[in-house]
Amino acid sequence: MSIVGLVYFIIKWIEALVLYFFGKQMEFSSSKKSYWMAAIFPIIVFGLAEGLRWGHMYDYNVYAERYAAINAFFTMKEQSSPLFTIIVYTLKCIGISFQAFLVIQCAFLLTSALVFLQEYKRYLRWALPLLLIAFSQNENIIRFYLSQSFMFISLYYYLKGKSGKKAFIYACCSCLIHFGQLPFVVILFFLRLLNVKKIPKLYAIIAFLFATFVISVSDMTFLVKWANLITSYFGGSDYQLFAYLDSMDEIVSGEAGRMGIIVAKLSSQLKSLISFLPLIILGEKFLSHEKYGNMIYNLMIINIVLSPIFGQVELLMRFCYSFNIFVVIVMAIVLKKLFKDNKIQFHLLGYLILFCYMYAFLNSPFLRQDYEMYYIWDSYGKVTNWGPYLK
Repeated sequence: MSIVGLVYFIIKWIEALVLYFFGKQMEFSSSKKSYWMAAIFPIIVFGLAEGLRWGHMYDYNVYAERYAAINAFFTMKEQSSPLFTIIVYTLKCIGISFQAFLVIQCAFLLTSALVFLQEYKRYLRWALPLLLIAFSQNENIIRFYLSQSFMFISLYYYLKGKSGKKAFIYACCSCLIHFGQLPFVVILFFLRLLNVKKIPKLYAIIAFLFATFVISVSDMTFLVKWANLITSYFGGSDYQLFAYLDSMDEIVSGEAGRMGIIVAKLSSQLKSLISFLPLIILGEKFLSHEKYGNMIYNLMIINIVLSPIFGQVELLMRFCYSFNIFVVIVMAIVLKKLFKDNKIQFHLLGYLILFCYMYAFLNSPFLRQDYEMYYIWDSYGKVTNWGPYLK
């Protein structure tokens, strides 16, 4: 491991430990004030640890260039993300640098998640560190996760049932930042409209196994028809989105370069099996006593069934990121229940679930190249780190 990798490793583990110990403290908060007082330090740590990265992933460099040229960018008729453009333009005008914008965006991401997770604060010692996995792609698709922050707040008001107007406003803000949040809104709407009860455990297991070991996205040619249908109805209201939709044929056939098909290894499939099968089996029982348990369980099932299929295509996988927080909630509940039991076999199962789910996090410093682990002090004044990504 290089020095760069060692620094990255240390920062990530400090971040995880801070989230665990302060999550534990927040579990015992007796009021909203004490809850948010305990949340301040982990929010700051998360904001700095994630926001001070430099040059990680392809899209980071895209956004860094756009931010640097924001005055020209703002004059464009940016239809795909008007609110994102306004937010970025405003921050740039008041002197906020791109790196400071990332710190703010990351801090806001965790803050908004904590707004939503207030109903599940009893499980925060596990939920908070697990968010490092759920939010791992924030390194790349920054605009998507900014939109998701607004969606978390919308969900909070939606589930509380006290302010439908606020829920609607935050959901609109989310979609105006990234159109990709719309499918999540549609699914949530239909689950509520159809009054869907808990998805039967047996059906969920069969669907999960089939999705993990049998179905390939290359078999899903109907996606091309759907893409053509959406394009014909909505035209070019989102330039970037419709550029992707126009390329759906190449994406599904595996001819779309970095956005094409990624074949999952058997080891990855087995880790998914060990991580998620217990959530399906135990989650059904444990969530029956939780507030909004049926909805959380159903959204978790949607995620773990679609992820093995959509995970074969980086672009389609983004759709599943909207549901990651529900996997985190169910896993946190299952882990707390398992570790609360005195039986050693339950403890071993809990550790096995944790290890398989967090394997990529544990192993990333050993697999990543140095340029994927840089922080701002490695930039030497440069704005972007395009070199390694253009080879």
